[in-house]
Amino acid sequence: MEVHHHPDLHHKKKHWKEYFLEFLMIFLAVTLGFFAESLRERLADNVKEKEYIKSLISDLSHDIKVNDSRMPILETSLAQLDSLVRMLKDPHVREFGGDIYYFGRQAAKIAIPFPINDRTIQQMKNSGGFRLIRNDIASSAINNYYSLLSLIEGFRTLDINLQNEYRRIAIDVFDPMVLETYIALDSPSLPRPAGNPALLTYDSKQLIPLAGMVAYIRGTRLAYGTNEKTMR
Repeated sequence: MEVHHHPDLHHKKKHWKEYFLEFLMIFLAVTLGFFAESLRERLADNVKEKEYIKSLISDLSHDIKVNDSRMPILETSLAQLDSLVRMLKDPHVREFGGDIYYFGRQAAKIAIPFPINDRTIQQMKNSGGFRLIRNDIASSAINNYYSLLSLIEGFRTLDINLQNEYRRIAIDVFDPMVLETYIALDSPSLPRPAGNPALLTYDSKQLIPLAGMVAYIRGTRLAYGTNEKTMR
């Protein structure tokens, strides 16, 4: 005959300590999981931070090389502009025809933009990677470095505007036929014209405004260079 076993109706209930122990184990498991995930993210952020820093160092090394090659060119340009101002204001201006044409043509060259390598900083801004730079001093320095770019671009825009005004005045001072004789020469750099070519005018009412515009250009390029030196 089949015997049916009924469940024990008097099954002993768990003690509250057993429930507390189960809760504690679950709580610890969840907490450890949370800490493990946080640690994993922190380690990943540390790796990413180091990658960004290495990439920034590479970008800045490029900028330093570019800056070092540009400084001598800028210093030469400033010296030429200074000489041009003095010669245009000199009572013996007629004696400096060759130099005035040469420096005058150099003054008409627009300042070349600083080809800074900003690939890493742009990537950091787009991806929110700036938060990974934990050192506040380093983060501030990086921001200050790249913020100077806007200043440099501003001075370059001003330089272009001054160039346009300079050309407007210079067209009444420089003989285009003299300019044509040496601008058309096949040379990587502009040579000085032969002899002592004459200007279209020696009227101080036209030479002084031209000298003043050259002085403005020089001041702008000096500010341009000062900011690049600050970046350096």
